[in-house]
Amino acid sequence: MIILAIISHIVLNIVFYILNNKRSSEDQFIKKWCTNNINYVVWNIFKYSALVLAHKWYRLCYSRLFNLLPLSTPYRTHSNVFPLATVFTIITLLACEIPAIVAAFSLVYLKLLKDQMFYSCVECLIVTVIAALVSLIDIHKADDYFEES
Repeated sequence: MIILAIISHIVLNIVFYILNNKRSSEDQFIKKWCTNNINYVVWNIFKYSALVLAHKWYRLCYSRLFNLLPLSTPYRTHSNVFPLATVFTIITLLACEIPAIVAAFSLVYLKLLKDQMFYSCVECLIVTVIAALVSLIDIHKADDYFEES
């Protein structure tokens, strides 16, 4: 189950990268925003990090964290990014996080010896459940999310 979750995670990251890169390259607001050198560097760091780590990492680009300009990527409309991010979040939940939760829970439940494997599974269970909850909360964005950018 864990191997299936890892393979699904890698494949979903690659597919998200391809689809999001296509949408982003067509958006005029992003092209204008990337003319600033710092924004361009940050954009590429997050874009390629999301390919390797997780497509959710890409959300930092438009998170407006601390109201920093490099973390406030503008899109023409929310429909350019949110539907794609929402679909991939739900698919990741079903194909990666739920199998990881089931596998970790079954190992915790069936493991008699409280060794490092047991504690690693408990940690995996806690972190994955928290990540799934945060992902589900992050799905909701207001229609005017990019109005202030």
